[in-house]
Parts: sequence; structure tokens; C-alpha cells
Amino acid sequence: LVIAEKKVKQEIKLEAIQKHIQTAENPERKENLYTMKRKIFEKNMVEYNKIAGRAFSQEMKIEAWNNLLKKYNIPKYSIAVGKKRTLKFIILDLESRMAYVKGGTFRMGQNNGYEREKPVHYVRVNDFYMGKYEVTFAEYDIFCEATNRTKPDDEGWGRGNRPVINVSWDDATAYCEWLSKTTGKNYRLPTEAEWEYAAGGGSWHQKYTGTNYKNSLSSYAWYSENSGGKIHQAGKKKANRYGLYDMNGNVWEWCSDWYGDYSASFQNNPKGPSSGSERIIRGGGWHSSTTNCQVSYRGCGNSSHSSNFLGFRIVRF
Repeated sequence: LVIAEKKVKQEIKLEAIQKHIQTAENPERKENLYTMKRKIFEKNMVEYNKIAGRAFSQEMKIEAWNNLLKKYNIPKYSIAVGKKRTLKFIILDLESRMAYVKGGTFRMGQNNGYEREKPVHYVRVNDFYMGKYEVTFAEYDIFCEATNRTKPDDEGWGRGNRPVINVSWDDATAYCEWLSKTTGKNYRLPTEAEWEYAAGGGSWHQKYTGTNYKNSLSSYAWYSENSGGKIHQAGKKKANRYGLYDMNGNVWEWCSDWYGDYSASFQNNPKGPSSGSERIIRGGGWHSSTTNCQVSYRGCGNSSHSSNFLGFRIVRF
């Protein structure tokens, strides 16, 4: 236990150094890279449109489209011919909405909370990328259009950049599988351990995302005391130290794990039980109390269940 605690302290120091390096970077650099990437994309789309406009057969249009996908290392036929909105999302928008999370060891759970949060135990997770925001209606609607799925109801609260709601664990997993097939990269729901590690700020493990104090929670989250009884646009509150928004509040987030009791022993990249009856949900939603917004608080639900307070975010590994 003493060795594990020393390891946590060492990793906190390393993370502090990494954070200093990240904040010292020129903030204009990423924007310039995105602008350059967008200009190249627009040029490629102009070239495709010229070829497609002159094509004498559907086969020629398909070949021109697949050549365009090849430029971006996207698998052939993974995006239907002419689905420019989908292609733009994959090429330009998706990568800019992912945040790097440096792996490490942390104390998971809490001993003075609910029984399902006990016992506190040490967990190690590897590096991963996590969505800066909960998956939005705009993103999920692209998936629905590409796969001919029915779009989920927005309860009259609006779509666009608001987190998607009324999606089940099965729906969220299908989205990740579609994204993986379309991009040729590996996307999935976060494990419960990855989620808690990222929400709490890594080895620092704050009580809420971005803060240890419930009086400061309103700066980071939409919850029962400030939401007005509905979801809000993603990214309008402060981000935590990994650049992740709305890890508390707005919507609960599906995790990949089955629900199960914790073990007191050290865990290396745990993925939860091999089977179960309910899947983990984390983070609290627009209707939640401060207690349910604590990063250690665990909820669960049937994988086919959907609700107007349930959404998700993605990870890439």
C-alpha cells in the first residue's frame, strides 16, 4: 500500500510537468493546423465534385469517392458515396474533439460513500483519448442518417450541440462500432475505471470534476440547482484539467462495464465483470444532486433502457 501511494505521488508530479508543457504551447498552433487541414479538405472536395460531375457512370463516381477516402486512410465503402457531411465530421471535426488522457494509478471509489462505492482500491489505467464533450445530437444524427436508424427524441429541448439523449447502452455501442468501422480506428465506450480516472483529474482524483468543493460545482456542471430541468449545449461550463467538459451533470454517461461489486485488490486496466444484468452509468445529469455528481458515485441501468437524462461519450485506444 505504501509503495502504491509513493507511485501515485510520483505520477502526480509527472502529470503536473506534463500540464505545464501543454499550457506553455502556442494556443494558435492547433488552430492554424486545423485551418490548414480544412483548406486541404475543401480543395479535395472541389476536385471530387469536378470528377463526379463529369462521370459518365455510377462506377466512375464510386471510384472517385473511394479515391477520396483513400487520401485520408478511410476504408473503402465505409462512407456511402456523396455523404459529404459524414466525411467532414470524420476528417475535420472528430479528431479536434478528442483529448489525450495520460494513464496512471489512482485511488478508485470512496469509503465514506454508498456501499457500491466501497472499498477504495488502487487502479492503473493506460493512456487513452476521450471525447472532450458528450456525443451531441449533431454527431449522433450523422450516424443515424448513415445507418438508416431512427433519430432519438430531443424532448423539445433542441438538437445540434446539445448532448444526445434517449439512447440506450446498445445504441451507444452501435455508434462506437460504426465510428470504428468508418474511420479504421478503435472507438468504444470508456471503462468505468477510465471514466472515474479522467473525471477526477487522474491521480489527483478530485471529488467532483474540476473541483473538490460542491460550492464550485456550478462552474463545471449543469445539475439540479442550475439546469432549469433540461439539457444544455455541450462545453458551456469549465473543463477539468484534461480539457473534458460536462463530466458531471448535463447527462449521465454509459460506460462499457457490467455493474459489479468492487474488490479491495489492485486492478490493472479493469473492464468489470464478464457478465451481469445492468451496465454502469456515471457522472450525474441535469436532474442530479451534488451527491450523484461526485466522480466516485456509481449508477447502473439495463442496456436496452433509454431516458432523457442518459447519454454517452467515447474513447479511442
